Amino acid sequence: MPPRYLVFNPANGAAGDMLAAALVDLGVPLAKMIRPLKPLVDKGWFAIQSFPVLRSSIQATALEVEVDPRAPQLSMAEMAEIARNLELGTQALGMAELALTLLGEAERVVHGDGDRPLHELASVDTLADAVMVAEGIALLEVAGVYVTPVTLGVGRAEMGHGLFPLPGPAVASLLAGSGIQIVLAPGPETLTPTGAALLVAVAKQWEGTLPALRLARSGYGAGRRDGERVANVCQALLMEAEEGSVEQVGVLEVYVDDLAPEYLGSLADEAVAAGALDAYVSAATGKKGRVGAEVTVLCAMQDAGSFVGWLHRRTKSPGVRIRIQSRSVLPRSTVTVEVDGHAIAVKVSEVGAKPEFEMVRSTAAATGMTIFEVEQRAIRAYLELTGK
Repeated sequence: MPPRYLVFNPANGAAGDMLAAALVDLGVPLAKMIRPLKPLVDKGWFAIQSFPVLRSSIQATALEVEVDPRAPQLSMAEMAEIARNLELGTQALGMAELALTLLGEAERVVHGDGDRPLHELASVDTLADAVMVAEGIALLEVAGVYVTPVTLGVGRAEMGHGLFPLPGPAVASLLAGSGIQIVLAPGPETLTPTGAALLVAVAKQWEGTLPALRLARSGYGAGRRDGERVANVCQALLMEAEEGSVEQVGVLEVYVDDLAPEYLGSLADEAVAAGALDAYVSAATGKKGRVGAEVTVLCAMQDAGSFVGWLHRRTKSPGVRIRIQSRSVLPRSTVTVEVDGHAIAVKVSEVGAKPEFEMVRSTAAATGMTIFEVEQRAIRAYLELTGK
């Protein structure tokens, strides 16, 4: 199946319940999203329901976490500990735990008085929102989550600690350095601390760098206000990559003529190990006839900044060329075969199958066969396994 991506569009704002509701509206079953919370529901801490609403004539889903007055006020450390003891998969737990940790750090930055009950975050429904959003995203099985620029209301509002400026200090702290782009507009609060923490925890910033995608479904999570001019909804888009889709990548190049060969030879492997899509070193002749090399690194667009810094540090060159380039990417899968008791991954696409070279090389070293023999046996094993 082609990879899928989830895009949150909080142009009109977002809150934890709005993000969860958007996932429900997108088609994720609420019953599955709240399944990890069953122990807390059974304790009577809260009840959760979703229902259809209209927001400025847009059909949307609203989600309500009805907190029992007897539910405990929890510190952020207590909420994180509870999340760790719920039946959450690794991906969902990682997202929920990160969001709760970010909230705790933001509160400490703003108030400077340690871990404390959070007035405006309402404790147990904050925990519920974090778990539902994380579980909902995990259920979608997407290859990535992205967030488009978020609109922040500018003004002031009454909060648990008094009359605060907008954007709220906790929201401002959460977004600072996150890379998420913002648009400031006079008006009420549009992004809550829980919404901000979840967006930072689960999503990459929108840089217009996704491959060509097909819109599979859209969903709208409703907030509590219902204004006439601005639809109080957060939009969620489920995107699917087309077969043989075209994506944009960063291409970084640097010319060097003063690196020793032993250092130069490892650059490509180091770049790939650091997360580059590809890397290679080409012979080149520079000014005054000096023989050197051109180092080229291909990377995802959101990683371009970090790889520019990596190339500066690794090559000691003060200049790195940067360009955006399109590349066609065919759908690929991996099939594992055995050669003489050793597992070898075979990468498969519509144009053929190729055994993973490093696994071929290690098998050859362990068995005494040549690399060519191992590769041919891996291909035969793949053809037998798949009946081709």
